[in-house]
Amino acid sequence: MYIKIILYSLIMVFVISCNENTTDSKLIEYNNKAVKLEQKGKYSEALKYYKKALKIDPKHSTVWLGVGDVYYKQKQLPLSFEAYLHACKADQDAFKRVKELYHEDRYKTIDDKNQFNEESLSLLLNAERMKTIDTILKDCLGHTKSTIIVSETKPEIIFRNIHFEKGKSTFKDKQAIESLRKLVAVWNKHNPRHIILIKGHTDSQQYPNDRKNWKLSVDRAFTVSDSLIELKVPRTCIGIAGYGYSIPAKDSNINDFYKNRRVEIEILSRKCIV
Repeated sequence: MYIKIILYSLIMVFVISCNENTTDSKLIEYNNKAVKLEQKGKYSEALKYYKKALKIDPKHSTVWLGVGDVYYKQKQLPLSFEAYLHACKADQDAFKRVKELYHEDRYKTIDDKNQFNEESLSLLLNAERMKTIDTILKDCLGHTKSTIIVSETKPEIIFRNIHFEKGKSTFKDKQAIESLRKLVAVWNKHNPRHIILIKGHTDSQQYPNDRKNWKLSVDRAFTVSDSLIELKVPRTCIGIAGYGYSIPAKDSNINDFYKNRRVEIEILSRKCIV
């Protein structure tokens, strides 16, 4: 009887060991395929294999680093930031990327060089995912002697590609409308009826006078609001705020004119009445 129990135990250990080895080899196979595809610039295919590897081990830092690198090369910085965070404590390269993307809120800033796709925008406007990112970020930076102050992350996008005529509240080009159209599409899909708060910021270059700058920031926020209404967003779902140059961009000062001249759009948890 005892011999049978011992033999059965040995057989089970052997089976489990084989399964673990098979699982590990499969993960390595998927990761290696992803790396090769990434090196060839086939980023979408690489992501498929990285995600297959993550299904086997959702906490594998090397795989998460690969995912972050692919999204970074695609300039999908929100998704890249999220992926690097998952590897932040285990991998020094991931930690460096997190600091880089968190600096000046790069991970949530749209400018002339970085245009985000629907998947990236959906992440930034998803309150639950941003709450998770906030938790992981504090844990990531908290385990080091980093002097970075971690402020609360929230469903928000910073637009530096919405350009206005100098000293005016009229759009300078059509790029603003295209960016807002993408935003509305994601809002309709993922955040319908949640209030969209438009926050206008100016620099101190045009009007050193506080009041004139405040008025200009409000007028520009209203211009964005009017565009959203034309894109079928109910007027009751839009909030307006203007700050002039009183709140410089993160990690900036009052003389960083380009960085301070921006429009921020936040999705509030409150719902609007239509």
